[in-house]
Amino acid sequence: MNPQKKMIALSLLGLSLMSCQKTTFQGEPENGTLARAVTPTSNAAPSMHLIQQFGSQSVLKMQKIKVVQTAYAEYFEVNSFTGGYAGLQHTIDSASAGGSTSKTLIASLWDPNTAGGIHAYASYRGTNTVYSRFGGEGDGAKTVNPYGWKINSWYNIAHRSWKSGDSIFIATFIQDLSTGKWFHTSTLSAPGTSEALGNYNDSFLEDWVGNDDRMDGRFPRKAFFKDCWALTASGTWQKPSGRYVSINTSSADSARNGIYNNSFDAGYNNTEDAFYMAHGAGVTPSSIFNGTRSANLPAQTGQGTAPSVTAVVTDSLTAYYSGNKIEINWVNNTATGPQLSSRIEVLNASGTVIKSVQDTIPQKRKASISQLLSDGTYTIRVTVTDIFNNTGSPVAYPLVVNGGTSIKPNAVYELKPASAPGRNLDVDYSGTASGSNVSVYTDTNGNNQRWRIAYTGNGYFRLTPLHAPGQSLDVYAGSSVSGTNVEIYASHSGAAQQWKFLSLGSGYYRLQPGCGPLLSLGTAAATDTNGNVNVTTDTGAGTQKWMLTYVSD
Repeated sequence: MNPQKKMIALSLLGLSLMSCQKTTFQGEPENGTLARAVTPTSNAAPSMHLIQQFGSQSVLKMQKIKVVQTAYAEYFEVNSFTGGYAGLQHTIDSASAGGSTSKTLIASLWDPNTAGGIHAYASYRGTNTVYSRFGGEGDGAKTVNPYGWKINSWYNIAHRSWKSGDSIFIATFIQDLSTGKWFHTSTLSAPGTSEALGNYNDSFLEDWVGNDDRMDGRFPRKAFFKDCWALTASGTWQKPSGRYVSINTSSADSARNGIYNNSFDAGYNNTEDAFYMAHGAGVTPSSIFNGTRSANLPAQTGQGTAPSVTAVVTDSLTAYYSGNKIEINWVNNTATGPQLSSRIEVLNASGTVIKSVQDTIPQKRKASISQLLSDGTYTIRVTVTDIFNNTGSPVAYPLVVNGGTSIKPNAVYELKPASAPGRNLDVDYSGTASGSNVSVYTDTNGNNQRWRIAYTGNGYFRLTPLHAPGQSLDVYAGSSVSGTNVEIYASHSGAAQQWKFLSLGSGYYRLQPGCGPLLSLGTAAATDTNGNVNVTTDTGAGTQKWMLTYVSD
C-alpha cells in the first residue's frame, strides 16, 4: 500500500491540495546527519506543501528534487497535475515496490467516476514498474517503480500529457542528473475532455506514520526543490509567477502530529539555488513564518527564462522486409529528451514518400508496417519528437529489396558469385591478420566464408568475417583503380570498408565500395573455379553478381 491522496481546502488559492493515506512499515532513518534521539511516539512529522503558481494551463510539468534527509514512511511529492500526482517514496513495502528497494517512484491518477465505472488505468509500465488500483481516500490507478533514488543526488521528474480518442494520457519520466539518463516509468490514462495538467504545482512532504516507532516524526526529513517549469499546449515555457509554503492546520492533523506539530521549516537556499522543506524532530520554523503556518517565498535566482533540455537524438535504426511487411526498430539516446511521438516514412528510390505512420506512443521503438514492395532500394526514415516538443534529426536506413526480402540487419550471410555458384567469398586459409587475402573458394561451411553485414550509415554496409570479428572486407589502400585487390583489414570507418548493395533481382546483388562507386566487387575468373577477388569497373557480368544466402542472426 502506498499513499493515496485526499482533498483538503486551500483557501488562499481556492484550489485543492492533497494528503496521503498512511500505512505500516519498518526501517531505520537515512539522513545527511544523524537523527536526533527522542522518546519514541506514534506522532507524525507535520504534512507540508510548496505551492508554485503558473499563468496558464500546461501539458508538461517538470521539477528537480534532491533529498538530503529521509526515513521510512516518507513521501516526497514532486509534481501534482489535474487528477493525480507523482514523487519519491521511502518504503519497504515489497508488494508494491517489487521487493528490490525501499526508495521508489510513485505516480497516481484518480478515477473520473468510480461509481459510474469510469476508471483510470495504466496504459504502459516501464521495466519493473508495478501497477495496482487504490481506494479508501479516493479511487484510481497507481504505479510504483523500485527506482532506487539516492540521498544527496538531484533528479528531474517530468510529466507529459496528450489526448488520444476520448482519453487523456499522462506519462511520467525521471532523469538522474548525475548521468543525464531519462527513464519512462509509466503512462496513466483515463477518459477526459482536456489534456491540461493544471496551472499550479504542489510539492509535498508527508510522514505517513504507522504503528512502528521507527516510522514517526522522531526522524527529520528534508528535500530541496528547484527549476519548476510548465509547458503550454502552444509550446511556451512558464516558470512560477508566485510561490509559498503551507503546513496543514486541521485539528485531525494537529492531533496526528502531537509533539511534532510545530517541527517544520521551509525557505530558499542561496547555495543550492533551491527551495527546501523539512519536518520532524529537531526542525524548527524560521523567521519567515512569523508564528504562522504559511509563508511566501522569493523567486529562484538562477532559474532563467527556459529550461536547459537536450533535444531527442535517435542513435540507430534498422529495418527488414519479408512477407510483405517492414519490421523497423530504432534506439534513442537516453541522455536526450524522452520520446513523445514518432513518424515513420517509407520512401521509394526517387525519394517519394509511399507510406507514412505517425502516432504518440512514448515507449514505441519498433513497428511492423504492411506494404508490398517490388525489388529495388527504398529508404526507411524515422523522425522522433520529444516531450519538450523538440523534433530530432531524421534517421534513415536503406531497404534493399530482392526477391521479396531484404538484407536482415546484423545477420550472417554467405556470398556466392553468379559465375561460380559452387563457391563462397572466402578469407584465404582462415587468416585473421590485416592484409589476409580474399578469394572465392569451394563451400566449406567455414566461418571464414560467413560474413556479418551491418549498416554503417549513408547507404553503406560493413562486411565482417565471422572468424575474425575485428576485421572487415577492405579495398587495398582505399584505391579507386579498377583491378585493385580485396583483402580483410582491421575495421575502421574509411570508405575502403563501406559497401553499397544494389538489387539486381532474382536474389542477386552488386557490391560497390565507398572508395570507388564506379567499381564492383568481382571474381577474377568467369567460370566455376576457385579464384581471386578484386574490384573492377562495373560491367554487369556474372563475376560481379552475388547471391546472398542467409545463415543466422
